[in-house]
Amino acid sequence: MNTITKTYCSLPSWRWSKPIVIALLVLSCHGKQKVRYPYQESLIEYVAKYHGLNLTGCSAILLAVPLNSCSPCVEQVLHKVTTMDNPHVWAIVWADSKKDLLPYNLRPKGRSHVSVDTKGNYKGYDLGIFVPAVLKYEKGTLVYMKSLSTGNIEEAFKQLGL
Repeated sequence: MNTITKTYCSLPSWRWSKPIVIALLVLSCHGKQKVRYPYQESLIEYVAKYHGLNLTGCSAILLAVPLNSCSPCVEQVLHKVTTMDNPHVWAIVWADSKKDLLPYNLRPKGRSHVSVDTKGNYKGYDLGIFVPAVLKYEKGTLVYMKSLSTGNIEEAFKQLGL
């Protein structure tokens, strides 16, 4: 009489699978990843001292806009920020003089914020930002950062829900 023996793959016992399940739960539920930005301390200090925005412990979207960079990018970013109505959006603009600001209308139509440094205070800080960039902070943690160009501004703003 021939008997067919079935072999089943058995799951590991609960004793071994429990740590795996716990590890997967912890990894999937830990929240947003922190973004690595080596100049973060310098940026936080500069923004607090010269623009009155304390990024530690708060949630905000920061648009860093050096006026001496890509002109079409600067125009596009400044147009977006001055036409949106979001109190959590801050545009920090740095220029070398007030005359650099003449081509731009920096008055927000909504509740977004625009703060300008025309005294070159930014030069005393190593910020590592040479083109417009967007940084998102959640409860003081940097969770998103992207350098902006004319080709990705719309995509970046869409990712942030702006």
